[in-house]
Amino acid sequence: MLVQLLSIIFIGFFAHAAPPQLKVMFVGNSLTGYNNMPGQFEHHAKASGYRPHVEEYIAFGQTLEYHLKRIDVLDALSTKKWDVVILQEMSTRPVTDPSLFERDVAAFKVQIRKNPKNRRAKIILFQNWPLKGVDTVDVLNSVYEDTAAKTGTQVAPIGRAIDDARTNLNVELYLDDRHPAAIASYLGAAVLLKTIYGLPADPLSHEGSKTMTSGTTSGTLEPQTFYDLDTEVGWTVVEEIQKVVDRTSVAP
Repeated sequence: MLVQLLSIIFIGFFAHAAPPQLKVMFVGNSLTGYNNMPGQFEHHAKASGYRPHVEEYIAFGQTLEYHLKRIDVLDALSTKKWDVVILQEMSTRPVTDPSLFERDVAAFKVQIRKNPKNRRAKIILFQNWPLKGVDTVDVLNSVYEDTAAKTGTQVAPIGRAIDDARTNLNVELYLDDRHPAAIASYLGAAVLLKTIYGLPADPLSHEGSKTMTSGTTSGTLEPQTFYDLDTEVGWTVVEEIQKVVDRTSVAP
């Protein structure tokens, strides 16, 4: 009862300010789609009193180069107004082909800026995490920081946060050699919330999504069913996740 009361007070306080709606576009593959990270981001933003309009353009196993050839992606960039565009590259490409990663980020920026409505859109690079058991976090940090500096974009340090959690928390973050467990997707959504809004994920609203996006999708998110992460990994881990975000992420 007390938790519910505090949640109402917390949400009501931020809702009173009536912040502007941000239109947020996710472009990526299964690292974004598993556990519906865009939906988790949207859920936590709304729990904090914000009103994002979120659309996702997901194709499993694909690169930014592939997305640049998608008619629906190009159409969305050329006809719609976006406040934030989040770009997620194929899992290993920033390490194996950093020049191609930089090239495609730059090409996306050109497409985004072609639309006069998007000339001030914030472009955020979704930092990938290392493959399980492979220590490439320093390389990833360097590549993403260098690419962001050269292209005038911003990094959401999701990979750095997941590596921090892997080192400091006793919890399984991987489903296989690369895909995120639910707690890792929650952590990624929390990093994006801080990167975009400067806010922590609401500790009174720490649900994950049961839905896993599959295949190729585009458009507005459908309503999702959520479950409590603390029943999966324990309340202490959920609290510790926010400390990881604070250590690794910078507010706008």
